[in-house]
Amino acid sequence: MDFRLNYGGTMEEAHPGYSLLFNEMLTKVSFDVRGNPNDHFYMIPSQTHTTDRFVIVGDPGSFYDKPIAVLTGPNAVSNGDWESLRMQFHPMVRTFGKPSNGAFTPSDYPNLRHTDWYFTRATGSGYLIDGHQYLAHTGVKIDEEVWLTREDVAKGEDSVVKAAMQWIQNSVFAHDIQLDRTCARPGIDSVGITAKVENPNSHNILVQGLIFDGSGEIIDSTLFYDDGNHNDGMAGDGLWGAFWRTTQDEQHYSFKTKLTDFDSGMTHNDYNITRFTTIGPIVVESYINLSADTLINPGDVLPMRLVLKNEGSIATAANIFIGGDCLDTVVTNVTTSDNSFADIAPGETVTSNGIFVIYFADNFEGGREIPFEVDIYSDNYLFWKDTFSVYIYPTHISNKENSKIPEKFSLRQNFPNPFNAGTTIRFDLPRISHVDLIVYDVTGREMKKLVQRELTAGSHQVKWDGKDDSGRNVASGVYLYKIISQGMSLTKKALLIK
Repeated sequence: MDFRLNYGGTMEEAHPGYSLLFNEMLTKVSFDVRGNPNDHFYMIPSQTHTTDRFVIVGDPGSFYDKPIAVLTGPNAVSNGDWESLRMQFHPMVRTFGKPSNGAFTPSDYPNLRHTDWYFTRATGSGYLIDGHQYLAHTGVKIDEEVWLTREDVAKGEDSVVKAAMQWIQNSVFAHDIQLDRTCARPGIDSVGITAKVENPNSHNILVQGLIFDGSGEIIDSTLFYDDGNHNDGMAGDGLWGAFWRTTQDEQHYSFKTKLTDFDSGMTHNDYNITRFTTIGPIVVESYINLSADTLINPGDVLPMRLVLKNEGSIATAANIFIGGDCLDTVVTNVTTSDNSFADIAPGETVTSNGIFVIYFADNFEGGREIPFEVDIYSDNYLFWKDTFSVYIYPTHISNKENSKIPEKFSLRQNFPNPFNAGTTIRFDLPRISHVDLIVYDVTGREMKKLVQRELTAGSHQVKWDGKDDSGRNVASGVYLYKIISQGMSLTKKALLIK
């Protein structure tokens, strides 16, 4: 990034670029103005150049984790100063050239009542929030001071660019950090981590992983290896791997790498490159059909609310919203007014704030399940994925003339059946009522409480993932699922085959 000839401009124009390079919000600088004409040192926050204008809004889904050379010099003025400075907050940046102009101060021209005389007066100054250090006339500090030389100019070469390229091509760094999961069971699972390491000159290096808790405090570390025994491919292939065993806590974690180059004496740190969680998992419990049809046919429009459940036992999942897509082309569109949910306490279910409207094409037969894939986010990070399905009846099976309220209480056969990873159970309620839906083994021993709450009238579906109430996978065999509501009970059989 070459800021050596940059006379300024609109700061906000750089923000889309920062969202690609950074992966979190950074508030590092702000701006003060003079607050008392009789006291030159009395400064107050600016009403126009507020802190919000200087915030770097990174995108959690993107991060540039390779070397970035920033070139700057005396002709980096005003916003050229600011962007040279803000880029230095990226952990992969090294600056080359000369200090920037240091024009972090706007000015005005006091009236001297004479056309031949004037002077400028600084009206404010940008500052580093850490320590409230004013930036007026400071310029951006340079990691490697270098400038054009006569010899390079004679050959048509740029000495600053040449130094930057040499650094990039010889840098030792880790990048493309990957986790084998974003949701892990606390105290049970180990999270596998891999990183690609560039070491062009075969330096003596140490690669570590640092684990941070939800408050940003470091709680543990792990070593990376390139020996073929740590989920890292083959020995010596440049792919390094590590494992970290989760603690008993339910919370969000962040992870970064720390690479120490013993030959150069340099240490390289990434920050919050990846995140994972031991909260939940958050799963799709069911959906509530709000349409006038209890039987959905090709060509129908299905308004619905989605129901999520927190299957964890300790922590609340906060700031939940969903994304995703349909896995079948017969869905022509999905719209929603609001894809967010209230916070979900452990063991609780929450219904979506908005209504999802699904549009089905009319040029297919029906008589099959239409699968949907759901991405579930917490605090703007994607941690969980789940699926649910809508059964589309053949066109000739319809109750469009009927009310959207089912006429009778019913329990349908699970689908698929037999099943392996999961199956869906549907039931109909003619009126609002409390529902208990429980899975038993053939001896009558309770295995899983799927529903224990009041539900609205309508058609409902619940997914069973083949696990018991303790989160353990149950054995292959026949299971009974029983629904109790409105003083009645119905039971059907499901076959699990592994």
